Amino acid sequence: RVLEAIREYGNKNTKFYQASTSELYGMVQQVPQTEKTPFYPRSPYAIAKLYAYWITVNYRESYDIHASNGILFNHESPRRGPEFVTRKIVLGMIRTHLGLQDILELGNLTARRDWGHAKDYVEAMWMMLQTDKPDDYVCSTGVSHSVKDLCEYTFSSLGLDFRDYVIVDEKHFRPEELENLKGDSSKLINTTGWSHDYT
Repeated sequence: RVLEAIREYGNKNTKFYQASTSELYGMVQQVPQTEKTPFYPRSPYAIAKLYAYWITVNYRESYDIHASNGILFNHESPRRGPEFVTRKIVLGMIRTHLGLQDILELGNLTARRDWGHAKDYVEAMWMMLQTDKPDDYVCSTGVSHSVKDLCEYTFSSLGLDFRDYVIVDEKHFRPEELENLKGDSSKLINTTGWSHDYT
């Protein structure tokens, strides 16, 4: 509807940003993932996002609209909901440390994600819209860590061994797991000058 409104009423100053996701890659075909990596979505959410990605490309090419897709990898902030694994681990660590719960149940600890900060990624979104020519861009840190790595790092900040508190329960596994999401933002960096400080 938004793209159709732009087509009908917009002008050359109208710009559209589509929030795409690394979940488009799903069962990854290559590591790291770039704008040329084939998509293989593995969830209803990712499949819906695939439609949004391609309708944005279609309107851009058909109607000369400044419409860009940002394929953002995991971006975190203090506003992240407790149902997401990053926040779940932090809250679980605090609650076990305070004696409010005995264990933290998690799913697949070997799954790897490319985690960045939402503040940096919002800056990247804005920079995509400042380009003369619209395009599609991967936005990521280029570094992936496992859920186990995140547990170890988080619990060690309080001098704790995560293995004393974390147990794996298969009920938390995804029906179709995303094993190794890791992006390559070279195109975004070379085109816009975007940068980040992650290692």
